[in-house]
Amino acid sequence: MTGRRGDLAGALMALATRYAPAERRDWAKAMQAEFAALDKGRLSWAVGCLVAAARWRAAGEASYTAALAAGVVFVGGLAPLAYFGVAASGLASRAEMARIVMPLIAAAPVLAGFVIALNWPGRRLTTAVVVGIGPSLIGNAMLAATGAGLRALGPQVLIGWAALVVLGYLGALAGSALGRRRARRIAR
Repeated sequence: MTGRRGDLAGALMALATRYAPAERRDWAKAMQAEFAALDKGRLSWAVGCLVAAARWRAAGEASYTAALAAGVVFVGGLAPLAYFGVAASGLASRAEMARIVMPLIAAAPVLAGFVIALNWPGRRLTTAVVVGIGPSLIGNAMLAATGAGLRALGPQVLIGWAALVVLGYLGALAGSALGRRRARRIAR
């Protein structure tokens, strides 16, 4: 087909092929080959392929988003739950609890980054930023919603965020390396 409809069909098919997730590249190439062989119905075929590629990508994005949300809950909840659990049980003094909580705060983004990057090794930085800063942003939003105001973003808060992002990134690097090695081993 020539003209604008043909150009539109070709552009949509190219977008569908590029938009398909990596694990569906073979399917996308097969759809592209079928598209090239069509004489009629190219536009509807291209639209259908674009919809399929979007659905494939959405399924992957939903699971990644759920993993990030779980990581944020883990990072934001691990240290407070441990602190209040130990405080309520009376197992440790305040000084002992302070020594326990800081390593938990440091370990939480490392663990979350590691676990998430095992499955999404190409998203290390996004994972690190979300699990590092997400809990603090949610805390600020909750303070604002209750009328308690926001915490000022002074140097201490920014340094703390940077440290949590770096810790999350270190965990993500380790998880990414292990995830890629696992994928190569499975592919053999």
